[in-house]
Amino acid sequence: MIVISGYSAFAWWRTPPIIRDTILPVDAVRNSPVLTRRFKTLLMRPSRQNEGAVTEPLRSRILSDLKGIPLPIEVCTDDITRHKPTPLYTVRHANVETLKPHLVDLGGGLYVASPELAVVQMMRCISDVDALKLLYEATGLYAVFTQTPLAGIAANLIKQEQGTACWNAASKQGMSAYWDEYGSRCPMPGDEDVAASWAPCLSRSGAMTTLWKRPPITTRERYELEVARMRHLSGLKRARKLAPLIIEGAGSPLETNMVMIICLPPELGGEGWSAPYLNRRIALSPSAQLLSGSSFCIGDQVWPDSKLVLEENGREYHTDRDGFAEHSGRRAALESMGYTVQEITYAQMSRYEQLEAILLSIAAQFDFPLQPRTPTFIGKRKGLISLLFSKQQGEKSR
Repeated sequence: MIVISGYSAFAWWRTPPIIRDTILPVDAVRNSPVLTRRFKTLLMRPSRQNEGAVTEPLRSRILSDLKGIPLPIEVCTDDITRHKPTPLYTVRHANVETLKPHLVDLGGGLYVASPELAVVQMMRCISDVDALKLLYEATGLYAVFTQTPLAGIAANLIKQEQGTACWNAASKQGMSAYWDEYGSRCPMPGDEDVAASWAPCLSRSGAMTTLWKRPPITTRERYELEVARMRHLSGLKRARKLAPLIIEGAGSPLETNMVMIICLPPELGGEGWSAPYLNRRIALSPSAQLLSGSSFCIGDQVWPDSKLVLEENGREYHTDRDGFAEHSGRRAALESMGYTVQEITYAQMSRYEQLEAILLSIAAQFDFPLQPRTPTFIGKRKGLISLLFSKQQGEKSR
């Protein structure tokens, strides 16, 4: 058995199905100006009789369902043969039989770790905050997909065959609400509809970004259940302690960052506020509908009892170019119903002094608790901000 594990497994789960399912023609690879000659030779040379037990299953699929995983691919196997690292993969020996309940069979003797197992496997080399960022993404409505060179070729082929209209159409179909107006989870697409539910978030110029909208790939309950069943894995104790800190439904990395700042416990630099509903539908009154042009709106972070809506504003995180044109009407509609709408930008969130002013204002208005501003806490808060706004966890510069 060969198991794609750790970061590589999470990258597999991040890959949009339309990219993953596109099989690259050999000519497209051979003629690509972005691939080195050595890399092309590695991918396209004929199979050898002495091809390793790991090499051939990976190499034969790198142009199909593995193209979204940055190289080298991290795998583990129960094959006791000594494997040297190659440009294609790195191998770690493991008792994969014990991992079977947490694996997805990709066929041909190849498996991928579940999202829950992938995060646990990464606990050896990432902080609790970085692990939570991945878990908020996994239980949220987005994926951060940084194109590999091969995935870029696939995206260009799709655009050539279907035109840019395919991205524009898909971007209108992405999931936007996690909770309904009654506080229940919105229905999620069935297995046969999941692929069609992935939608790229486009820039104002219509170009694809690294952000894709998609249904959650796990839930907090499922994560708790899976890590409770796991045994004999490094980092498992830490992974189990993170489960109560997961807040489901984030719609972007910016939303994840903000909710972690306000809701994580103080020992991690958070404010310890009660969890809001993330991306909850709010039914609008008839008069409010006239202001917004819609029967409902979706709040990034909603405290229904306090009638507070916190909105994270970053143009790159809206799935269509009309998002900000609709924003003013939505705010007016909510305020007409007695809601307070507090906006915060990336720049304000990532700068301690500006963030502090906003949090103090919200706390004073809604009687939310504030942690004592001791030197220790301030240091942890600044450290949390630094971790959240450094390079996106899970992205490798290769």
